[in-house]
Amino acid sequence: MTESDLIDIFFKARGNIQFFWNIYAVIILALMGWLISLKQDLSWQVKLLVSCGFIVFIIINISGQLRSYELIIAAKSDLLSMAHTDHADKSQVISAILEI
Repeated sequence: MTESDLIDIFFKARGNIQFFWNIYAVIILALMGWLISLKQDLSWQVKLLVSCGFIVFIIINISGQLRSYELIIAAKSDLLSMAHTDHADKSQVISAILEI
């Protein structure tokens, strides 16, 4: 795998994390808006269903984020090891990219 491939993976994984946070924010806002706009009380069955659905969503979202973070850590580690075995000027460029 080349440095270019690893940098692409690094930035795609960062994009995935941003996507997961955006979805989280949208779901939270939509759920809060729906709950605030209700005119009647919810039955315990609906409350349970909404709570379970939200918990499932959180588990899926967190697992996706964790996989993306693991991919970022692996790509960063590989890039840094490549940079240290190559030329010193490459090491500075790759280190600067990873700090973004």
